[in-house]
Amino acid sequence: MKGVILAGGTGTRLHPLTRITNKHLLPIYDRPMVTYAIEALVGAGVKDVMLVTGGTHAGEFLRLLGNGHDYGLDRLFYAMQDKAGGIAEALGLAERFVARDRVVVMLADNVVEYSIDAAIRNFEQQPRGARILLSRVDEPDHLHHLGVPAIDASGRVTRIVEKPDDPPSQLAVTGIYLYDGDVWDVIPSLGNTRFSTGSGATPENRSTPITPSTISCAKTVPTSHAPTDASAIRVRSRPAHLRTRVLGCPVDVVSIEQAVASLIDMVQAHRDDPKRPPALVITLNPEMVMLARRDAEFRRAIEAAALLVPDGIGLVRALRRRGHQTAVRVGGTDMLASYLPHSVRLGHRIAFAGAGPGVGAEAARRLSQRVPGLQIVAVDAGPPDAATAERLKPAHPDMVWSAFGAGRQERFVLEHVGAVGAGVGIGVGGALDYFSGRTPRAPAMLRSAGLEWAWRLAIQPWRWRRQLVLPGFWVLERAEARRHTRAARTG
Repeated sequence: MKGVILAGGTGTRLHPLTRITNKHLLPIYDRPMVTYAIEALVGAGVKDVMLVTGGTHAGEFLRLLGNGHDYGLDRLFYAMQDKAGGIAEALGLAERFVARDRVVVMLADNVVEYSIDAAIRNFEQQPRGARILLSRVDEPDHLHHLGVPAIDASGRVTRIVEKPDDPPSQLAVTGIYLYDGDVWDVIPSLGNTRFSTGSGATPENRSTPITPSTISCAKTVPTSHAPTDASAIRVRSRPAHLRTRVLGCPVDVVSIEQAVASLIDMVQAHRDDPKRPPALVITLNPEMVMLARRDAEFRRAIEAAALLVPDGIGLVRALRRRGHQTAVRVGGTDMLASYLPHSVRLGHRIAFAGAGPGVGAEAARRLSQRVPGLQIVAVDAGPPDAATAERLKPAHPDMVWSAFGAGRQERFVLEHVGAVGAGVGIGVGGALDYFSGRTPRAPAMLRSAGLEWAWRLAIQPWRWRRQLVLPGFWVLERAEARRHTRAARTG
């Protein structure tokens, strides 16, 4: 399936900001608004995308996004809309690109909380028609400013009312649409009709009919909690993250808060759709980057990861040299410790696999004392094989902490955690050693100075063999950073 992002409009309500740039390029938290829509599509496996825009600032999208590779896209195409003409006209520009196949259409000012992957998978399974993703709005006053659908007894959308005085439902149109090839036959019949999703593209309070020929399967589900089939979404209240590469290895520019939010979302997404494969989370450091250069199997694991946090000051500095000045180190132990209180609140079940004899059990005991209500439902110090996974399965964990060392722990997640039934597998390295008290952590001052690696070498001298790769990482990374800088200067 292909994706189309609509990033047109003049944004008059945001003047004077939009006098100097397109509204979809305005920053939300630490990056431009349009990148959140791209992330939502990439996260759902949609990596061939066309961006439709217009106006005097269209070239700024090309300067920002380029060919899309830095944002996880395989291909990014551009189309120009000469003047404001609404969603139908903008989508018509993408007909040749989509080739009358199925398509997901997303407004560029969408920032969504839950993955849309399940919605897309469900849509692919229905014979024909379309879907509109909806969101429950708990405060009625907000509905007067949005596009609100009317739903019949069968759960189909019959019309959408823009900015209604008397809202026909408590749902709002989010601006994410899924269409089959029939939409290209419908668009010419619409004439100058302009569709709006409540963003104010049409000034009048009007009702836009949605007929069975255009929306034949626009089902909705309650969204007071996480949607059961992702046919509805909620507005994200926290930022997402950006993926880039260092020495060809993917790494996410992410804060601890963002990483924890992603862990929560991954567990929830698997609860919504238990058939989806478990998400692999890697706490990446320079040693692992170098391992990926010589170990093709580990490299494949890294490429398959849902989240790669920069757990190493060398990676953070590399990111900053590539223009990501806000990059911070996300220590795996710190990320996990920050996640645990949320796991209690949400009822997440955690299992430990690997580590030395007794280490997991002691870590579980200490963490349970530290975080009341924590559900550590299984601990197994067996090898990274199917038998260990089989022993974990009866505990029904949501998340498995895999502590077998770099390479083996990631392979365990990819090869065996699916059989456990967990939604997330994290390669935790030596985190269980820290949580158990077996290995002391570096003082906060050393961690802040980026010297935790030196502390670990001092208390674990055997690590010197592993750290022999660090000078090579430094030389190769600096050379790549210089090439990146030269390329940026020459355009």
